[in-house]
Amino acid sequence: MVGVAWRDSSESTTSSFTTYALCIKGPLTYVQHSKTLAGDDSHHTVKATCPSGTKATGGGIKLGDPDNDYMVGTYPPGAAGWVGAAWRASSLGSDATFTAWVVCAPSGHITVKSKSFSLPDDNKAHVGTVNCGTAGNVTGGGIKLGDPDNDSEEGTYPAGKSGWNGIAARGGTGANTFTVYAVCVK
Repeated sequence: MVGVAWRDSSESTTSSFTTYALCIKGPLTYVQHSKTLAGDDSHHTVKATCPSGTKATGGGIKLGDPDNDYMVGTYPPGAAGWVGAAWRASSLGSDATFTAWVVCAPSGHITVKSKSFSLPDDNKAHVGTVNCGTAGNVTGGGIKLGDPDNDSEEGTYPAGKSGWNGIAARGGTGANTFTVYAVCVK
């Protein structure tokens, strides 16, 4: 598992970040799909889809130009795929590419759970957690912003063995929502 982070050089202190890897046994299929990320000041999505007879156990996004592109979401749109959402500024004068990844396993007992959370307009990060409960252990998860052009994703990571966290902050005017997803395997 590879983690990439960025911090403005004008910040007076250093910081750290954590990368998580969730491992499962069994026959897995890895699918990726790339798309052009237009430099037009709006968000775009790309979807990777699992083959027939399999379901998503997790996924993610890779930005083609992580210094200038911004991730605004990574989430399962259902049981059989994964979406990556990104934004690129028009001032860059060019396009880039970005890629969605999905890890697929035989259908078995895979469930996708989701929950929407309130996102007040207070310039603070808010955490939402979805738990698998009786659906099993978490193998992946993600976050979808209610307003990807103005809100920011601040993190998406496991909440122990049976849940997934998503962190978002509101950058627009007025309150909004964000959705956290957990992929559960029993």
